[in-house]
Amino acid sequence: MTIWLKTICAFANDIDNWGGGYLILGVEEENGCPKFPIKGIPIDKVDDILKDLLNKCKMIQPEYLPVVEVVDFQETNSNLGSRRRFKTI
Repeated sequence: MTIWLKTICAFANDIDNWGGGYLILGVEEENGCPKFPIKGIPIDKVDDILKDLLNKCKMIQPEYLPVVEVVDFQETNSNLGSRRRFKTI
């Protein structure tokens, strides 16, 4: 989860105001491309993962709350998520 936090912090520091970026969970990659079929995240684990992710975001200063969306992609669940300067503590 630490790499997620650093990535979200980097997106929060969108100095050029390009809109941050997307952190996509539940999708494996191979050579920079999504690996098919998309496995997604088991529906019974989504709430715990989101809660953990948002709790870890409290370690970003100033406090940052990313925009999070759960997307049903081909019947799998994938989590899509994330203008001041932010840093992890």
